[in-house]
Amino acid sequence: MDGPCTAAEMLVDGIQAVRLENEWLRTVILVGKGTDIWELAFKPLNLELLMKTRAGLTYYEGRDFRENRLVHYAEGYPGGWQEIIPNRASYGSGEAGRREEGESAGVPWEYRIDRADGQSVSLRCWLALPCTPLSIEKT
Repeated sequence: MDGPCTAAEMLVDGIQAVRLENEWLRTVILVGKGTDIWELAFKPLNLELLMKTRAGLTYYEGRDFRENRLVHYAEGYPGGWQEIIPNRASYGSGEAGRREEGESAGVPWEYRIDRADGQSVSLRCWLALPCTPLSIEKT
């Protein structure tokens, strides 16, 4: 890609987020709520590529996801792009049912911004799910 990539920490309606962008794309990741991709824009045309509901994030106003996680990933669905981990599964003597479905989308993630060479940047996120015995890491 031409030109530098940048990263900035920010709040979106009170939710911790990280904005990553270069001359072509801008994305906002809600690290405080499941690492949802809240914004994905093609900058040359100012084109937003993700659907958002009219209510957006207002359903979550003042919510601390560490203390009050979502019961289901679609609770108060704001739009954007969520990862739904797990998606109903059985393991050993346990089961991820409707209550645990998509629990990764309803809790804050730990994260780190890595700036390599002044031109590139990456966002590393990780989480141990609160109910399902699964750890997730993504960059």
